[in-house]
Amino acid sequence: MPSPLARSSARQPARRRSPVRPRPGVRSLMLVLTAGVMTGALSGCSVIGDMLPTPVRSVAPVPASALGQVTEVSTLLVGDCLREAWEGLDATASTVPVVDCADSHDFEVFGRFKVPGDAFPGDDSVTAAAESGCESRFAEFALIDYRSSSLDFAYLTPTEQSWGGAGPDVSCLITDPAGPVTGTLAGAAR
Repeated sequence: MPSPLARSSARQPARRRSPVRPRPGVRSLMLVLTAGVMTGALSGCSVIGDMLPTPVRSVAPVPASALGQVTEVSTLLVGDCLREAWEGLDATASTVPVVDCADSHDFEVFGRFKVPGDAFPGDDSVTAAAESGCESRFAEFALIDYRSSSLDFAYLTPTEQSWGGAGPDVSCLITDPAGPVTGTLAGAAR
């Protein structure tokens, strides 16, 4: 006698089953119940969320002075280290929190240069100049080509409003995507 798990090699004719169809009233009830369950499931998260207590959060951002010495972007120097502000550094920030590079920081200035032109060339032109200018200065500072590096860069750019003031400078910022660093990234070669 074959094992219960063995299958017969002989094919038996397939039996035709008549489809099971619910009565018309039952089908309508099933559709209504299914729609009700789906609606409840999809809106349940917001209903439950409304019933939970809301944690009290401070709406005031952390002042830049608590994150470091507030410095005008126009006075940044290569080697200055920055902490990312509570709401994040904005490419058009006018002041930034500068800290000692021996302390934990998010960015380090690795280059500065002027965007050419007497009149503001537009945001797209300024961004293009920042991208190419910072990428071309990256290897000199980090001692590795940008495309081969595990590090990344960001930049602070002039705006139309700041163009005539302290000058149309771009500040190139090196950063480690893995998180804050201590010490300089100059010569990191990674």
